[in-house]
Amino acid sequence: MSHFIFTGMTTYYLWDDHLVGKEPTEADTDFEKYFESLLHPDDHWSWLTDNVDRLLGLFAGEETNAFGFNPLVDRLDGRIVGAVRYVYSDTPAEEEGIKRGDIIAAINGNPITASNFHLLFGAAARTTFTVYDQHFENPRQVGITPQSFFANPVLYTNIHEIDGRVIGYIFYTGFRSGRNNQFIHSLFDAFSEFRQKNVTDLIVDLRYNPGGELSTAAYLASLIVPIENVTNRAVLTTVHYNQMLNDIFGVESRNTRLGLPANSQLPNPQNANLNLNTVHIIATESSASASELLIFCLRSFMTVQHIGEETVGKYTASVTLHAFDDFDERVVPIWQAASLTMAQRNHLRNWAMQPIVAKYTDKHGDTFATEGTLIPTHPVASQGFAPDTWLPIGDLDDCMIAEAISIITGQPRTSAVRNVSGRRFAGSPLLSPQETLLRRGVLLDNMEIVPEALQKMFPFWEEE
Repeated sequence: MSHFIFTGMTTYYLWDDHLVGKEPTEADTDFEKYFESLLHPDDHWSWLTDNVDRLLGLFAGEETNAFGFNPLVDRLDGRIVGAVRYVYSDTPAEEEGIKRGDIIAAINGNPITASNFHLLFGAAARTTFTVYDQHFENPRQVGITPQSFFANPVLYTNIHEIDGRVIGYIFYTGFRSGRNNQFIHSLFDAFSEFRQKNVTDLIVDLRYNPGGELSTAAYLASLIVPIENVTNRAVLTTVHYNQMLNDIFGVESRNTRLGLPANSQLPNPQNANLNLNTVHIIATESSASASELLIFCLRSFMTVQHIGEETVGKYTASVTLHAFDDFDERVVPIWQAASLTMAQRNHLRNWAMQPIVAKYTDKHGDTFATEGTLIPTHPVASQGFAPDTWLPIGDLDDCMIAEAISIITGQPRTSAVRNVSGRRFAGSPLLSPQETLLRRGVLLDNMEIVPEALQKMFPFWEEE
C-alpha cells in the first residue's frame, strides 16, 4: 500500500521534488500518516481515502441516504444549528416541507454537536429534526426518511423581462456531469430555453458552488462565450503539472478547449450558446475551485461582472489515482491490473488518492495565485451568515441578484436586505463531505490515462 502511495505521488504530485528521500520503509504501516508525511507545506488540499466508491459517488453528485437539503452548519447564539441554504426538487426534504432559511436546531431530540452534525447531511434511518423558521420562531418536528438520489446542480432557472432586457438566471450548485452525463443535458436544456426566449443578459449564481469537474466548467463556458470561440475551439485553460509530466504530455494535451471534439456524444453547446459579450456571475466566500476557474478564465473572452464577495481561493487541480482500476475512465490507474496478484488487488481495491497535481492558468498563461482569491468587481455582502435575511432562490429582491439587474438595466438597485434580528452565524461552518472535497481543487476528470512511458519508469513492487 505504501508503495502505491509513493509511486503515485512521485509520478503525479505537483511538488514532486519534495518527495526526494521519502521512500516508504517497513515501518510505514500507517498509510494515512505516511501519506500526510509526503505533503508539501503549501498543500492543504490532497487526501487519501479507503472508500473510492464513495469518493466517486460524491464527485458524481450521488447523494447516499440523504434528505435533499443543503445546510449551512455553524454556531448561532452559542449553539450549533443548520440553516437550509436550498432544497433539491423531488427529494424527501421537499416532500416534508423543508425550505430555504429553515433553522434545524436538534436531531432526534438531541442538540447538534461536533459529534453528530454529520447527520444533517445524511443518515441510515428516518430522522426527526426540530425545525424553526428563518427567524428562529414557530418550532415544529419534521420526520424525514433518507433516500439515495443524484442531485441535479441546475437547481433553478428563470427568465425576466425588465426595462427592455431579457435576463436569464441560473442557480448552479456544482460542476458535475452526473450519471450518463445527465446533468450536462440539464445545462444544455436550460440554455436552449434561454436561447429560444432570446435572452440578452445572463446571471449565473454560484454563491454556494464549491466546484467540481474541469470538463463541466468548460461545457458551461461554451454555452456563454462569444460563439466564434466555441466554433474555433479556443483554449479555455491550461494545466501545469510537475516538470516530468509537462514534458511527457506536452502543451496541447494539457489544454482544455471550448466546444466539443467531433466524436463527442454530448449535445453540441454551439446549439444553445448565447453568444454574449458580458456575463454576470454571483460568487461569494463559499464559491471555490471550478467556480473560480470559470470566472477567471472567462475574463479572457468577455467582460465578467463578478458580484458578491471574495472567493475561497483554489487555483490548483487534483486527480483521482487508483492502483489498477480506471473506473470507466474516471480515475487514473498507477499499474496494469494484470501485473497484480488477486491478493494485491483485494488489498488495494478500496484505496484511492486525490493529490494536487497541477495549477491552472487562463489562455494567456495568467493565474490568480499571487492574489490568492478572486476580488469582486461589484462587492455586495451576501448576508450568507444571516439566515433571517435570506430570500427564496432567484428572488429579484435578493441583494446580489438586484445588483446584477441594476448593472444590466442601468437603474439604481432599490432592494435593501438587512439583518432583521441581528443574529449571525459565527462564520466557521462545518462542511459536508462533498463540499469539503470539491473545495480542495478543480477535478481533472479529462486527464489522459497514464502513458506507457510512465509505466515503464516504475518497476512493479513486491507483494507487501
